[in-house]
Amino acid sequence: MIKIFSVMLLLFFFGEVSGLVMASDANESSDFSMDAALFQNTVMTKEGTGTGWQPELSPMHAFGYNLNSWNMMMHFNCFTRYLGTDIGGSGNMGANGFSYPNWLMLMAYKDFKTDGKIMFRTMLSLDRLTDGGNGYPNMFQSGETWQGELITNRQHPHDLVSELSAGYSRSFGVNTGAFSYIAYPGEPALGPVAYMHRASARNISSAPLTHHWLDSTHISFGVMTLGFWLNPFKFDASVFNGNEPDENRYEFDNHELNSASMRITTNPTKETSMQVSYASINAEDQSDKMSKVTASIMQSIPIYDYIDWDNVNWDITGAWGLNTRSAGPTNALLFESNFQANKNSMYLRLEMVEKTPEELAILNNGIYDQNYSVTAVTIGFERDIAGILEHAYSGIMFSLGAQATLHSFSNDLKPLYGDSPVSAEVYLKISPKLMQMKGH
Repeated sequence: MIKIFSVMLLLFFFGEVSGLVMASDANESSDFSMDAALFQNTVMTKEGTGTGWQPELSPMHAFGYNLNSWNMMMHFNCFTRYLGTDIGGSGNMGANGFSYPNWLMLMAYKDFKTDGKIMFRTMLSLDRLTDGGNGYPNMFQSGETWQGELITNRQHPHDLVSELSAGYSRSFGVNTGAFSYIAYPGEPALGPVAYMHRASARNISSAPLTHHWLDSTHISFGVMTLGFWLNPFKFDASVFNGNEPDENRYEFDNHELNSASMRITTNPTKETSMQVSYASINAEDQSDKMSKVTASIMQSIPIYDYIDWDNVNWDITGAWGLNTRSAGPTNALLFESNFQANKNSMYLRLEMVEKTPEELAILNNGIYDQNYSVTAVTIGFERDIAGILEHAYSGIMFSLGAQATLHSFSNDLKPLYGDSPVSAEVYLKISPKLMQMKGH
């Protein structure tokens, strides 16, 4: 029954996409507003996941249309790929096969004459159906469980309903206002924009190893956020459920508000967004309490302002995360870069993380009793393809890409992982085309 429901949802999704595309040759109707969904006197491209901000000049790939007095928005990313996480057989931890990461976001919002805005948003994923209960291969990744065991060297699937949220805001002038956000599930005020929505990561199908330092709380079953903005600053704080999602990806988990976070964000220019955040997480599914600190800077640089090319953008994210438990702290560093030049994209992800023996599922082996440094470098290329597909689906972009990941790590791990495991993949990506910023 669950699989039938998931297939029906997938069919509905593609039917909805086809209907939107057939209704218009553009990605947005002529009277669709590109104003932000939650924050007044700014543009939608400034809004990230949850109540987060990103650079105002971030590219947006989406469909927008109107339904009476409501503005409607739809984003999605669907990958079909074949990957191997140790293609040379260097160690014993590799895996290979087909994988299908995917997500869909729907949003509705409207303005009130009283300087208020209301927003409803949902994010859906069929990861559990397409990639199974233990997710897809991802060397050195860890987090959440399957059949009672910690998932290691794989990325867990996301819940069918990854966000179901509502937000309301009220402005008190051109540069200031207050907002609220409630979600079950949703994202608290913690960390940078989640990786699925970062422009610097939009062509990378796998979750970053830094995910559980920077943005792992993006699916929290119970979130309440309050905040205010005084341009160019935003302050928000949340109480939320710090428990990780359970193994049943099709149901809603118990809602508890056992953790808290706070975040300060500033967008000093249209090209830049910076944030620092802190959380105290008291989760029943963790052996002890954990504190999290994150800091990040995002840049979106429209190269077409400097050279005579269309659709040329350079998106960059740099981030640091610190997780502290009773056993001590672990750090993570991330650098992402995506350079889009017309139909071609070149991208890079550089990560350095500190993994515990518990996270690598080698805790009971006596020789592994310390934290281990892991570095991963991902490089890739993607090209948008046209032809008959573009004529049939004028609002959808089909892209072919390939990427490789090189790993470096502590010598003590080489008996398990080999000397130099290399991950690689080829993929087809389906997503909306770039929306144009009319009137801004």
